[in-house]
Amino acid sequence: MSVEIIRSAYDENTLIRNAPFKAEKLFVTRSDAGTRHLRNHAKVAGVLKDQGFVEVAVGGMSHLEQASLFHQAREIVGLAGASLTNVLYCRAGTRMTVLAPATMPALYFWDIASQVGVDFRIGYFSPQSTPRGIHSDFIVEPSHLKRLAGL
Repeated sequence: MSVEIIRSAYDENTLIRNAPFKAEKLFVTRSDAGTRHLRNHAKVAGVLKDQGFVEVAVGGMSHLEQASLFHQAREIVGLAGASLTNVLYCRAGTRMTVLAPATMPALYFWDIASQVGVDFRIGYFSPQSTPRGIHSDFIVEPSHLKRLAGL
């Protein structure tokens, strides 16, 4: 019930009109966050760019802009973090792949995704250096990413 209430904050036309740019494939980073970084970001970003993904950090965007970006996307690859709760605004059938350190369960994204009909995948990766719990940095091998995200 609460998912429907939140989703009703914006109608379809509002979501379509307010995207800051057009992109059907999003790579949602944490470049604007202080923790949980992808240590081989450039390598992963290159693989995703070659597949047509547009890299974005949404921390400086309004809630409506974030919701609009997620609504227009058909595929999303993102680092586990608060910005991925925007899965609430995805259309049914959108494919979302979450990348997380093994120290962060992040199952709440799956719960939201299942309620809105999103094709959800999650990959857990070994934390790097001294693990800092859910704040740990991690590395994703491109071959693993391709298999996980179906690229």
